[in-house]
Amino acid sequence: PFTVDRGVPKHGDADLAIPRELFELWLECLLQAVGELDPRFNDDVQSAWRVMLAPGLAFMTAGEANARVRSS
Repeated sequence: PFTVDRGVPKHGDADLAIPRELFELWLECLLQAVGELDPRFNDDVQSAWRVMLAPGLAFMTAGEANARVRSS
């Protein structure tokens, strides 16, 4: 099964090489889609989405940064 700690290396420079900016773009696009589809979407809902996704995104982008440091 997929777990975040097993998936992170695939997103770093050693495999998929997904840059940090794309994670940020993904989050903004996700929130835009939620805003367009959820009639109850407001600033509080947007903030809740950001708070809930922040640890996972930080973990994913930390893996990218760690891969860069190791390859330098």
